[in-house]
Amino acid sequence: MVAGGVLPSRDPHHGVEVEAGLAFLRYAGNPLAPLFAHVTRAVSAAIFGDLAALARHTAAAMPPLAAAPCSYPTAGTRLLRGLALAGQARATDSDERDGPLSELDEVTRWLAERAADAPHNFSHLLRLVEAERAWAVGDFRAAELAFDAARRVVARLQRPWHMALIAERAAVFYLARSVEHIGYDLLAQARQCLAWGATAKAARLDWAFPALRPGPDVTAAHGSGQAADLAHGNSAVKTGAIGLLGILAASQALSSETGVEGLHSCVAGVLGTMTGATGVRLLQRPAL
Repeated sequence: MVAGGVLPSRDPHHGVEVEAGLAFLRYAGNPLAPLFAHVTRAVSAAIFGDLAALARHTAAAMPPLAAAPCSYPTAGTRLLRGLALAGQARATDSDERDGPLSELDEVTRWLAERAADAPHNFSHLLRLVEAERAWAVGDFRAAELAFDAARRVVARLQRPWHMALIAERAAVFYLARSVEHIGYDLLAQARQCLAWGATAKAARLDWAFPALRPGPDVTAAHGSGQAADLAHGNSAVKTGAIGLLGILAASQALSSETGVEGLHSCVAGVLGTMTGATGVRLLQRPAL
């Protein structure tokens, strides 16, 4: 998976962390530059499903956020932080979730206030965070309703990356519960939503799920070509393919940690996110 701390060369996400690090140095004298660098990296981490990077960058972005001018990009940081906290809550034992869930509740309240004032901008984000929280605490029925509400609201908006993110998060939720028909249909929808230009993310999905690739005969009409096959359960996608995304995410965790405890936490977070498990145990093989 990882040799000498280098990510697999086929990973379209490779190299972005290096570029972000150079940006930090270039704008070191600008007090807002680190904030927006962390926000940008958090958006990328959310899109690519990199829970370790999402948690790291959102945690770094929150302290200076209070002093930054309020804007839509900075407001969206609360969404990203909520996704990171929900992932952390899913990856920890029930008696250790109080911290992440308490902070997640604060994020949810903040989004609820913004949604009351500007529902067009924030309602779907609030529903997504509510879905992720419900999933984290094992309230699967509430999670289903919230994911459905988020998808229904965002479908009326011009928010392409939000639409793709919500569809994929819902897909991972259903696949984690072995509801494969809905899960793969949602993955196909997420892939279609990436037509706005997210070529690196589309390439990763195409590599992990080859049946999602639009065929030459696929038209713009929904339900045609391979998209129809996915919707009707005729996809060549296998349940084990979801693990390929987990391998990529785990490789990022491995390359970013040097200590055993940090590595254990990152890998457990990745496995929890990809499988929906409420508890993850990693056993270290004894040296021969």
